Amino acid sequence: MIHIGEPQFYETVRRDAWSFDYVLFEGVRSPVVTALTRSYRWLESSNRLNLVLQSRYFGRDAMSYLEGLRAQMVHADLDQKEFEKVWKEVPLRLRALVYVLAPAIGLHRRFFATRETLASRLEFSYLTSRDERLSYDENLALFHHAIRDARDERLVVRLLETMDSCGSEPSRIAVVYGARHMRAVLKALTGEHRYSVTGTSWMTVFKL
Repeated sequence: MIHIGEPQFYETVRRDAWSFDYVLFEGVRSPVVTALTRSYRWLESSNRLNLVLQSRYFGRDAMSYLEGLRAQMVHADLDQKEFEKVWKEVPLRLRALVYVLAPAIGLHRRFFATRETLASRLEFSYLTSRDERLSYDENLALFHHAIRDARDERLVVRLLETMDSCGSEPSRIAVVYGARHMRAVLKALTGEHRYSVTGTSWMTVFKL
């Protein structure tokens, strides 16, 4: 999943996911998350970009889109208290810096970002890149643990629980989560559980 795109993209994803047996979705309700997501939420008000947020179609605040729902919805993310507990493990100076940088980045993107510049940052690989390995920092690792790794752990737990609940019945499970969380999902499924990828398909998030 990408957090901002064209309405048609989210409509297509929603129609597809709604036809599954289970939909695992993300979303943490917290003032901290509201502050952090300003880095991209303010893009929605740009008439130049004409894009919308994922949260309008998926998540706890998008339950009005339940027409034709076949799937059982599973909130697979941390709750507010759990998230804020791991967030407090991030060094105070880094937390303070994030509160300043997130709105600054949001404002810059709001007035200067184009679809081309947004697209240039969307590429993401299953494998850890060289730049990611070389840029490792202990304090940043605590930040990434709060916003990604701790949530990855919960997602994998919820996914395996959902799979177990299916028993021997063939079931289809949609995981509607940000792309960076898919490393953990793929690692869990293709590693210990020995699943394999048998096919892929692509959808257009937004046209350039």
